[in-house]
Amino acid sequence: PDLWYTDRGGNRNRECISLFADEQSSILGRTPLQCYEDFMRSFGDAFERDLQRGGAISEVLVGCGPCGELRYPSYPEALGWRFPGVGEFQCYDKRALASLAEAAEEFGQPEWGLGGPDDAGWYNAKPHEASFFAYGRWNQEYGRFFLGWYGHQLLAHGERLMGVADRALRSRFPHVMFGMKCAGVHWWHGLESRPAALTAGYCPLPLSRASELLGVENKDGDQGEGDEEDEEEVENDKAVVESVPFYTALARLFNQNRMQLAFTCVEMAATDHPAEFACAPESLLREVRLAAALEGVSVLGENALEVYGRGQFNHLALERMVTASRPISVSWHEYSKATSAREAILNKAAVISAERDVTLPPLTGLTFLRLSMEMMRADYVDPWSTFVRAMNNPSRGASSPGGANNNISTTADENLNTKPSDEKISV
Repeated sequence: PDLWYTDRGGNRNRECISLFADEQSSILGRTPLQCYEDFMRSFGDAFERDLQRGGAISEVLVGCGPCGELRYPSYPEALGWRFPGVGEFQCYDKRALASLAEAAEEFGQPEWGLGGPDDAGWYNAKPHEASFFAYGRWNQEYGRFFLGWYGHQLLAHGERLMGVADRALRSRFPHVMFGMKCAGVHWWHGLESRPAALTAGYCPLPLSRASELLGVENKDGDQGEGDEEDEEEVENDKAVVESVPFYTALARLFNQNRMQLAFTCVEMAATDHPAEFACAPESLLREVRLAAALEGVSVLGENALEVYGRGQFNHLALERMVTASRPISVSWHEYSKATSAREAILNKAAVISAERDVTLPPLTGLTFLRLSMEMMRADYVDPWSTFVRAMNNPSRGASSPGGANNNISTTADENLNTKPSDEKISV
């Protein structure tokens, strides 16, 4: 039973195996990672012809959790969650608790290893009903420790699955693009605490944990005559950036493992929901795209919910999907903030260009959710054709007018080592 994610109340979620069991010989003497690898090899065997260059399959997404997404199952409808509840931390199976206890012992606070925060509410709580979020405990020493551990474990799980995919599939089909999907947890994103994102595992990481995960070492050893000033710049920059945003660390990890980032909620807008839910899907997508662009990671889009029914398309949602897939401009302030966080991981001072807006590249591809018998109705032919033409319009990929923007896909540093390919639409 301890293979499954478990919440504070002892409820087990059987949708997917807990990441804390990844390397435990718990399935007839085998680890879940070994089972995943066997499955991927079998997939490669079954679809070998389609996976060849020029075949039907040009891209593979590696599932990492509920709904195939890299996250904890913090908002399961099967256990009673309903939008926009903050969800619950999923860290109460025996292996999760052992990992937490070990981290707390190393941190010098063994009492912090007994479980997650006891004041984080319940699945359908609002942020003001959970003092962990409402009164800033998430950003105090205990909160930073716990969230740093929780988010680090999620990213480490993603990295392990990337290694499995490399061995089982990429080694055989190196021309195929590989990616992973993250959920667009946009509700309460407008709050500083972002509680729904935190319970899903999208947590800020302390610099030490981010550097450890990403294999970045501190600069030690002898210094040259002119290096003291550079060292001081690094220390000043690190003092400003005490923690690393989750998507900054995520993008760096994807860059290192040559993965594309698939992201949902491209059809949504804050105005779709009541203002008191602090939904911010547009700003969330901007944040993800900026972090990815700084690392040269291609971003794939997907609508989170179906945008048709009863013989009609949601035309506004379709327009948003077209708009979201285009190059977008971000302010110099957004760019400089993201750059500083990224350079803090790399242990060097940020080099930021002139104060002007920066243009992010378009999405690499779009998955349209979803092909069904309903979509086969004649009512959908014309609007669907219009949508596909709009997505294929060359002007969709043009840079913003005016010529005053930097194009981040060509002017960023040496780490921007991939460029978006021709966009694909998948259904």
